[in-house]
Amino acid sequence: MSRRGSLLALVVAGAVLGGPPAALADEEIVAATPNRYTNPDVTIDQGEPLTLRNTDFAMHDVASTQPGDVKGRLFASDVIGGGETSFVEGSQYLTTGTYDFFCTVHPNSMTGTITVTAAGTPKPRPGAGPAPGPGPAPSPEPDTEAPEPTIRVAAARARTLRRGGALRVTVGSNEASKLRVTVTLPRGVPAGGARAELDTAGTRRLDVKVKRRLRRKLRPGTRLVVGVEARDAAGNVAGAIRRLKLR
Repeated sequence: MSRRGSLLALVVAGAVLGGPPAALADEEIVAATPNRYTNPDVTIDQGEPLTLRNTDFAMHDVASTQPGDVKGRLFASDVIGGGETSFVEGSQYLTTGTYDFFCTVHPNSMTGTITVTAAGTPKPRPGAGPAPGPGPAPSPEPDTEAPEPTIRVAAARARTLRRGGALRVTVGSNEASKLRVTVTLPRGVPAGGARAELDTAGTRRLDVKVKRRLRRKLRPGTRLVVGVEARDAAGNVAGAIRRLKLR
């Protein structure tokens, strides 16, 4: 056999024995016990697929600290349980730069950075121009601070309320909140209520009437408890009360 034939035979044999080369796996961010990323600093090329793999018992995800059109983020995965994987949607659109991410379930302990190299080509973001580059990252800290409600109740006469008059109540909050006012008779009997919503910090005056079937119970000297509950956009709740003695 000629030398050329021998070389050809070796190439064919190598192809048969070794098979085709394995495809490269997606770059991964790995979540592990206890509530951490094992590789918080990840490097990918532009357009390279990126996935989250959860090896922990707890639920985890990956979310950009920058706002965008993927679940409200520049990129994000699903929240997944142990043994599951999820594609980090939006990572395929990233251009060269550095991007911060965190776990929305454990934002204080799980943070990381994606570095995108100049290699490769980013996928075009649907319905948008060039993919945005990295910018100042907002804090991933969740809002856990309760609003600070206020309440003032004007003096009132029992006779006026018995005739269907209203309590004049001024409620407020130091931030945008949904407000719920309640009026309670002695022994905790619910007697009336009202609701209001503030788009910003401020106050709102409300007229609150006592339920018709309970008005006959009102006498000079009757003590009412008027309360307000304030709930902000993050679900934090706080309350305040005022006690009123009818004239």
